[in-house]
Amino acid sequence: MPSSSLPTSTRSPAVDFRDKAWILVVIAALAYFTWDTGVRWRHIREVSGTYGVTVDAPAVDRASPTGYADGKRSLLLPDRDLDGYHWIMQAQQASAEGLWRMRHVDYDGAPTGRDVHWAAPFRWWVRELAGIDRAISGAPAGITLERAAVFSGPILLGLLILGFTPVIARRCSGAAAAFFAAGLVTMLPLTVDFVAGYADHHGLANTCALLSVLCFILASDTRQGSLPWVIASGVAGGFGLWISAATQLPVLLGLGLGGATACWVGRGAEPGNAWTRHPTFFRIWGGAGAGVSILG
Repeated sequence: MPSSSLPTSTRSPAVDFRDKAWILVVIAALAYFTWDTGVRWRHIREVSGTYGVTVDAPAVDRASPTGYADGKRSLLLPDRDLDGYHWIMQAQQASAEGLWRMRHVDYDGAPTGRDVHWAAPFRWWVRELAGIDRAISGAPAGITLERAAVFSGPILLGLLILGFTPVIARRCSGAAAAFFAAGLVTMLPLTVDFVAGYADHHGLANTCALLSVLCFILASDTRQGSLPWVIASGVAGGFGLWISAATQLPVLLGLGLGGATACWVGRGAEPGNAWTRHPTFFRIWGGAGAGVSILG
C-alpha cells in the first residue's frame, strides 16, 4: 500500500469514565512503591552515616567533585550494585570537568586511567535529576549526583506508570491498565532494576525494551492513529540498542518474528490490525529504530 494512504490519526473512541478501578490500582501501586523507596533510602542513609567509632564523617566541600573534602565519598549501596559506584564516579567526573561524553576515567586503572565504553543516557539522566535536586536543596553537585543515582530508578518507574497507564486504559481497557501498573511494581525480576539504591542502567534498558513492545502493540489498533506508535516503538528499540544491545536484541527479534508470523497466519482473512493492513509499517518501524541506533 502506498505510504500516502497510511493512517496518521483518527478520532479515538469515547472513554467510559465509569471504569475507574484502574485508577485505584495506580494509586495503590505508587503508594506501595513510594513506601518501599522510603524504607530502602532510610537503610542506605543509616548505613552510610555510621561514623564516630574509628572514622569521622567527611566534611562537606563544594569545590570537591564528590562534594566532600579530599575527594572522599560516604554512600554505601546494596551489594548487588557494584557498577553503581562506577556510574556515580563517572557522573561526578563528567560534571566536574563539564563533559557531555565520557571516554576516559582517571579514578581507575592507575596510573594512566582507563577507557570507558558505557552508553551516556544513564549518566545524562542522573545529571538532570541532580540538577533539579541542586536547585531545590542547594547541596554540592557531588552529593546531589549520589542522591540522584539512588532515586533514578524509582523516579523512572513512577514516570512510566503515570505516563502510560492512562494511555493503556484509553486505547485498550481499564483491566489492562490495572495489570500494567500492578505488574511494574510486583514482578520481581523487573522491579528490582528500579528500586532505590540500584544505580545502574538496567532500569533504563528495561524501559526501552518495555516501550518498544508496548508501542508495537498499541500500533496494532486500526481504529486509532497507528503511525505515531509505530515510530515510537522503533525509537524505543533504537535507544535500547544504544543502552544495552544484549537486553534489546532478543526483544526486537521477538517483535519482528511475532509480527511477521501474525501477518502470515492472518493472510487469508480480512486484515484485523494495522500491521497486516499496512505492511509498510514494518519498514517505518525498522527505519526509525535503525536511525536512532546509528545516531546513538
